[in-house]
Amino acid sequence: MSGTLRRLAVLCCAIACVLALGGCTMPQQQPAEHTDKVAENRQYMSALNQMSVDLSERLAGFTDAVSRNDTVGMRTQADDAFQIISKMKEQEAPEDLTELKDGYMQACEGLEEALGSYIALYDDVASSTTPINSDAYAEQLEKIQKRYDEAIDLLASTDQKATELQK
Repeated sequence: MSGTLRRLAVLCCAIACVLALGGCTMPQQQPAEHTDKVAENRQYMSALNQMSVDLSERLAGFTDAVSRNDTVGMRTQADDAFQIISKMKEQEAPEDLTELKDGYMQACEGLEEALGSYIALYDDVASSTTPINSDAYAEQLEKIQKRYDEAIDLLASTDQKATELQK
């Protein structure tokens, strides 16, 4: 009988060891994968955040150049903004954040369109040899401003979604 008890005790210890090892390895794999995803998401959002800060600075520089009627400054700031937007487009988004990236990219495309349109309008006015129709100019400027505002609103709503995901 003691041999049977001994075998049973060894068997119970072996089962307990297997269960303990299984319990140790299974949870570690899942959290490691989860931790990797979280780290990847944070890395993407951090890179995107830095590019957004840089883009914001360029847009402020563009606005400043506009207020000074500095065509060269407008082009420089717009070109810098376009480069940042290109980097944003190239940044690979984790699968969990593709919807956010799509929102940011739509907003960036709107900003590109608005900046390009504003420079084209400004060039047309600056190079015009005939008097400018102020109503047509105001209407065109209003369309450009509307596109810019839509892009900024989309950026804000996408930022809100990003904030909600982090909660």
